[in-house]
Amino acid sequence: MKTKLLFLSRCLIGVTPLFVGASLRAARLTWFPGAALSEPRSSAATVVTPSGSIMLFGGNPLGSSNVLIYGGSDVQPLSSTRIAPGAVALGSSQFFVYGGKQTSSSNSVSRSVLSYNPVSPGLDPENPNVFECHR
Repeated sequence: MKTKLLFLSRCLIGVTPLFVGASLRAARLTWFPGAALSEPRSSAATVVTPSGSIMLFGGNPLGSSNVLIYGGSDVQPLSSTRIAPGAVALGSSQFFVYGGKQTSSSNSVSRSVLSYNPVSPGLDPENPNVFECHR
């Protein structure tokens, strides 16, 4: 009987902080405005570069192939329109932009992958700016 009471008292001691902490409240979430984008954008792929910059690839308005840098200068555009693509950063100068749509039509979904390098043409001869990979 003593072991049951000892076990029960230990359980209650372990649970007590949960009840005491339940009366505490989390701080209210506060949002602060950031810098505006250089142009309106929706349905864009977003990646954080290894250097900490945020890049937005394609998206709406329709026909956009721009690559926007949040809080900085825009870089070389994509070779084709991408609406709601996916993107991943492979390194500081190499990104894959995949899928998405090329028009607002549901049958314009692309399965191609763009290997994208934001370095301007002619500055880095070993890394071409954009090329398409098809499988």
